[in-house]
Amino acid sequence: TETVGVFQYFQVSDGHVRELVVSRHSALSILRDLRESTSSIDELPPKYSTLYSLLKGASVESIVYAASQLNEKDGKEEEGLLIYLKFLSTAKGQLTGNDLKKAGYQPGKNFAPALESAFYALLDSSASTIPQQLAVAKQFLDK
Repeated sequence: TETVGVFQYFQVSDGHVRELVVSRHSALSILRDLRESTSSIDELPPKYSTLYSLLKGASVESIVYAASQLNEKDGKEEEGLLIYLKFLSTAKGQLTGNDLKKAGYQPGKNFAPALESAFYALLDSSASTIPQQLAVAKQFLDK
C-alpha cells in the first residue's frame, strides 16, 4: 500500500512501524471511549477523573494521533485530550499509603483503590486538602 511505500522511503524500521500501528489502534480506542462518554465530557467543567481514567497509560503519540483524527464537531473530545495532555498526564496524588497507615489502616489490597478514589476526588476538586482526601479514602476502606 501507499503507507508501506512511505515507510520504506523514509527507512522506518519494522519496530517503529509496529509502534505506529499500536499507537493508531490505541488512538482509535481512545476516540471510541471518549465518544462513548460524551455525557461526562459535556459537563462543564468536565470530570477530570473521567478523562484521567480514560487516558491514563495511553502514550502521548496515541493521544496526539487521536487528536489529529478529530473533526470540527468533536470540540469536547479535543478539549478533553488537551486538558489531559496539559494538566492531567502529570498529575500526582497527594495522599499516600503512609497517610493511611498513620490513620490506623493496615496495608492491603484495598489501599490502591482507596488512594485512587482520593486522587479522583482531588482531580474533581471535591477533596483538595489531604484531610479531605483522607476522608474519601477512609470512606472507601470502611465499606
